[in-house]
Order: sequence, then structure tokens, then C-alpha cells
Amino acid sequence: MFIALLIFILTITFVIWQPKGLGLVGVPQWVR
Repeated sequence: MFIALLIFILTITFVIWQPKGLGLVGVPQWVR
């Protein structure tokens, strides 16, 4: 459970850090 939470937080941080860098999940519009 702890590992899953850590991965989730890491993914969220990465998506927020580089929204335009990814551009494959389509989160930039959701964040902004």
C-alpha cells in the first residue's frame, strides 16, 4: 500500500512539474 501511494504521489508530482513535457495524458487542461 505504501509503495502504491509513493508511486501515485511521484506520478502526480511529475505530471504537475512537466505538464507540457508529457502531453500524453492530457492533464495540462485539467491542471490549468
